[in-house]
Amino acid sequence: MWEAAAAAAVPRNPQFRSRHWGMSVEGWGEPLPPGDPLTAVRILLLSDDLAQVDTRTRALASHFDVTVVSSGDEALRLLEQDGPFAGVVCDPDRPASTSLLEHLDQLGRAQDLLQFVTDLCALEGLDALARRAASALHRVLDGRAVSVQLFDDTQSSGVVEVSCGRGGSMSRHRIALRSNSTPVGEIVVDLEDHTPLSGRELDVVHRIAQPTAERVAQELARSDHDLAQQGILVAMAQLAERRDDETGRHLARVSRYSRLIARGLREDGAYVGEIDDAFIEDLYRAAPLHDIGKIGIADAVLLKPGRLDAREWALMKTHAELGGHAIDEVVRSLERPGFLTVGSEIAWAHHERWDGGGYPRGLRGVEIPLAARILALADVYDALTSERPYKHAWSHAEAVAYVQDVSGSHLDPVVVHSFERRLDEVEAIRARFTDAPVGREAPVQQLLDVA
Repeated sequence: MWEAAAAAAVPRNPQFRSRHWGMSVEGWGEPLPPGDPLTAVRILLLSDDLAQVDTRTRALASHFDVTVVSSGDEALRLLEQDGPFAGVVCDPDRPASTSLLEHLDQLGRAQDLLQFVTDLCALEGLDALARRAASALHRVLDGRAVSVQLFDDTQSSGVVEVSCGRGGSMSRHRIALRSNSTPVGEIVVDLEDHTPLSGRELDVVHRIAQPTAERVAQELARSDHDLAQQGILVAMAQLAERRDDETGRHLARVSRYSRLIARGLREDGAYVGEIDDAFIEDLYRAAPLHDIGKIGIADAVLLKPGRLDAREWALMKTHAELGGHAIDEVVRSLERPGFLTVGSEIAWAHHERWDGGGYPRGLRGVEIPLAARILALADVYDALTSERPYKHAWSHAEAVAYVQDVSGSHLDPVVVHSFERRLDEVEAIRARFTDAPVGREAPVQQLLDVA
């Protein structure tokens, strides 16, 4: 019998899942007609011989674009180099390689987390937020009883509480929900038989807790819907950034460098048809989202202290596509996506190059969205002047010299010229938002304030 091993590296297609995934053989029906969007869905099938597999697998092949591989290592190579695939199917009685299972687990957890954040963005009301958080925690903790309590002065009890699962143990694990150090609620996990949460379970709980706390804080403040989207996605961006930048100040600096450059371009009379107040504000608010796709990159690659090999580099480059897809999913769910449209542009295109040698689409010159061209310069400068496990921080002068050297090849020369005319202001931003001591991240509010 065949089973789906995991969802892979693209946002899940609800139509695909509801019409086909998990149905009995009898429910598959006739093959889809040519041109049906599901016939373009790619499935990776781990099998020795397609001709010898059972009826369910033949039905799968008749409905979808199936790629067959005979080993776990080959499946892993295709996932990393020839993805994305909508699903991976394998025989549960046939052991897959550990590296394949770890890769699928990373992608599955990242996809689940991005779906959770997307759901939060569409919800209003503390009760709905508590229900969604409780159900997500109950599922990822393999059925442990969970209670989510959100503080609400309008309730006689002072809290909105939603529970999932049947608890009753006297032993509980409590996780405070905080936004900018202000308590907004609490997560309570029932420790049946006094079994503590594992390190992996704690990591998952905290990844759910942070965007939940930010969304709850926005709801308590009765902020507009657009600002709620920003708070949640910036929290997600900070989670992604924190994995390889423990200080969290990179996002604050890049946002401000980008705004400075955009204002300078307008003052210089450049790109006058594209830059207005709304563009500058959207760019500033969207800039922290540029590397949100890193949430889907395995720690072994993202945190590697040395140079990446060819396979690892190919995997690292997928973060632009992962981030673009994630934001696009949110944009499609909103009637007024606001700054998230710019967020999608920069997530997709901030690693494109002016000469066409970038990724993931190989865009050239003004084919690259202006917001992404601005963000690219800000990101390059900040990466050069920041210390990383694999390099020392460059001086301001060294970084500026490099930016000038790659003007017209990597970077838009007009954007570089605007940057060059405002170097004193660039240094002032760098000094104000210098890296915090290791282990302390910048609060989300510091990324959002207008100063």
